[in-house]
Amino acid sequence: MGLTNWLGQSDGLRHVASYDAVGIRDAFMSPSQPPWAHVPAYQRSTPANNWNVTNWLSPSDGLQHIGFVDGSGHVQDLFTPPGGPSPTWALYDVTNDTGTPGVPGGAVTSWWEPSDNTQHIGYIDYRGHVLHVYVSPGQPPWGIRDVTDDTGGDWANPGSALTSWFSTTDGLRHLAYVDASGIDAGIGNIQDTFMNPFENVWGPWSSYEFGVNGDTGTAATPAALTSWWEPSDNTHHIAYHLGQNYLGQYPWQIMEAFIPPIDPPWESRLVLRSARGLGRGAPHRAQDCSGLAARMPLSGHSIDRAPAVDPGSRADHTYRHQ
Repeated sequence: MGLTNWLGQSDGLRHVASYDAVGIRDAFMSPSQPPWAHVPAYQRSTPANNWNVTNWLSPSDGLQHIGFVDGSGHVQDLFTPPGGPSPTWALYDVTNDTGTPGVPGGAVTSWWEPSDNTQHIGYIDYRGHVLHVYVSPGQPPWGIRDVTDDTGGDWANPGSALTSWFSTTDGLRHLAYVDASGIDAGIGNIQDTFMNPFENVWGPWSSYEFGVNGDTGTAATPAALTSWWEPSDNTHHIAYHLGQNYLGQYPWQIMEAFIPPIDPPWESRLVLRSARGLGRGAPHRAQDCSGLAARMPLSGHSIDRAPAVDPGSRADHTYRHQ
């Protein structure tokens, strides 16, 4: 089951949205004033093996959003105005605009970009490409950018988690994933992709691959990532499962990687270690999504609606691995 939560800005309601084999339900209540109420937000029509979900608020129109990839691989934007005893959710099919599906039920992340009041979703397609879709609220169609084509970095493990954050000191938007470099072993390197939204909110994206400049302890399992920006000392942080535990013969370990902006390599430290291994099998091994290609054509759409960029004009950051 996928879960996400938010606090309504205008009505003060706490929401918990759950995504499972049936669909998506929105549970809500006034903080510290139970009981919870709930309404169906989306009824699943095609099954999927995973149920990832994300949310964001668009301040310019006051809408609450839930983003996900449905069982057919279509990226969907559920939205509703806040308030009222029983929210009514509407659905917008983003993939109908872009023509580029994702892994059914696969990883999603989202953000609101205040520099130009646009909303954004990141997801992974069946090829392992990380894709970035974006729109101004109420002004479709959605545009799309292929992050992996921009960076030239390793493809994502199709079962990878995604995480995103914003670093205030250099003004860069970040989107991280676990690549497919060790997919047969159920592990990979963390790829940190980044771009400057104050230049163009759609990109181009650059990337930094963990493990190439002496970064420590960065082989990760693909199943889970989370990230944050720490304003007290202006550092990036990513938490992940250490890759050595993929077969369960070691105690599992949650690690934290951290770095000041534009100052690699990343360092890492232990967050938590279990008393025993994960048990039999490889619970973090991603599903093989290669067969999706035959079932999910690109429908003849262009993958990049953004204006063409001259690679020679792209500003290089010291942070980028060459």
